[in-house]
Amino acid sequence: TQLAEYIPGDDCVFRRERIKNSQLFRPDICALCVCREGTVQCQRFMCKVPNCTASRIYYRPDLCCPLCLDRDPLPCTYQNREYKHGESWSVNSCTKCSCSNSQINCTTTQCPFERGCPRGYRMIPASRGQCCHTCKEYEATCTVYGDPHYQTFDGRQYNFQGSCKYILTKTCGR
Repeated sequence: TQLAEYIPGDDCVFRRERIKNSQLFRPDICALCVCREGTVQCQRFMCKVPNCTASRIYYRPDLCCPLCLDRDPLPCTYQNREYKHGESWSVNSCTKCSCSNSQINCTTTQCPFERGCPRGYRMIPASRGQCCHTCKEYEATCTVYGDPHYQTFDGRQYNFQGSCKYILTKTCGR
């Protein structure tokens, strides 16, 4: 919701990215999209079913529609291990690879908060098997007890008495 505050009326937001009005973009190899006055409109390409056996169907990473191979697809070798055509594996929690007719295609997840969390949030490290850390809003308590004991949101203790009026909490303007 915060991102929407900064987007001019005719521009769009797609997967947390700002897209200018009338701008064409491809979210994947099989779709073409355009931003039209604040609305993203996409059209997916339709592919014919290839006229060959399933074992000879081949997907090139740079093409949307599958092709037929003249011969059986070839395996891939990655770090001295052989993978069959169509097989996928994880290099680590952020990188996944697949074998497509001797071609290795790897994709690495881009974490949304690589440079740290926004103000008012704390980082939760990625647990085993997860790629990205997450950001969680800080939870804090401000306490007044007895007279004159105060504990602030950040845990600091103050002890004082006075005849002045004090503001304990207040909503900050944005």
